[in-house]
Order: sequence, then structure tokens, then C-alpha cells
Amino acid sequence: MARKKTIELQQLVQELQSKNYTIEEEKQQISATLDKVNIQVKSLEGNMQELTRENKALAEKVSLASTFVTTELNLVPVTLKRDKELETNSASKTSKLVVSFGVKNNISDYDNAELYIVVNQPDGNVMTIDAWESSSTIDTRNEGKKRYTRKIKFEYQKGENKKLSFSLNPEDYQKGTYTVQLYHNGLMIGQTSKTLN
Repeated sequence: MARKKTIELQQLVQELQSKNYTIEEEKQQISATLDKVNIQVKSLEGNMQELTRENKALAEKVSLASTFVTTELNLVPVTLKRDKELETNSASKTSKLVVSFGVKNNISDYDNAELYIVVNQPDGNVMTIDAWESSSTIDTRNEGKKRYTRKIKFEYQKGENKKLSFSLNPEDYQKGTYTVQLYHNGLMIGQTSKTLN
């Protein structure tokens, strides 16, 4: 009887050892699977960071692409002669400056587009006409805050070649070179200059 019980006990011990061995194998397999999952999670986290960087770069490119492209930017000094406006190069004969240009954008529609125009006078100062805008500034992407001469708001349909113009009538005109710069979304989108004698 004791021998029978000993054999049964030995069989039970062998079964338990076998189960324990199987459990250890499964534990090692689970541990290996968890290691693989952790490696994949770390790889995904790295991919997510890369995607976040790429999304930021893409958003910046879209923002840059959604700015207007300037065409036919002109600064024309005008004199009045017998009720006719004629172009002049003489500072003493100039009665106003006419700024004209076209803008186009193939990316976005704008319900309320804003352009900022900076007119630099020969002495380096920004021309200010309107008392309200004499101390107004814009945030440019490359030059920080900058004073501007005029702000223009308009509606815009994607793909349209919008023609805009305005005139400036300062009290006096200096001899030298005037520079006009156009800004949209903080970026300079056009520049031209004209010299008055």
C-alpha cells in the first residue's frame, strides 16, 4: 500500500513538475512577446514624434503657400498738369504717390484678406499718412515688429488675380529712393522702389 501511495505521489510530483515547466515556458514566451510589443511601442512613439515634426513642417509649408503672390507692383509719382495726372520723377512736382499691384493665391479663399504696405522714405523713416496707423505695427516672420503705412482689407476668391491700388498724399516729398514692401501673413510678398530727383 505504501509502495502504491509512493508511486502515486511520484506521479503527482512529475505532473506538477511538468506543469511547472510548461508554465515557465509560457512565461518566457509571454515575456518575449512583451519585449517585442515594447520595442514596437517605442518605435511607434518615435514614428509619432517624426510625424508630429513632419506635420509642423507641412503646416508651415501650407501657411507659406497660402500667402499671396504679387504681380505688377508699381510705385508711380504723379503730378497734376491741366487736370491730368502725369508720371514724374521730380520730388518738387509730385502731388501724390500711386501704389498698384495684383495679388493671386491658388490655395485659399479669404473672406477678409489683409495686406500691409510699408513705404520707406529716402530718410529711412516709414511714411505715415493716417493718424490711426502712424504707430501701428505688424509682426513679420523674419524682421520682428515693423511699422506700416497702410493696411488693405478685401475679399478674395481662390485663383483670382485681384488688382489693387491706392494713393498716398504726404505733405512733402523728399529727394531720393522710396521703397514699397507688401506683407501678407507676416511674409514680405513684394517689393519695389522709385527714385525722385
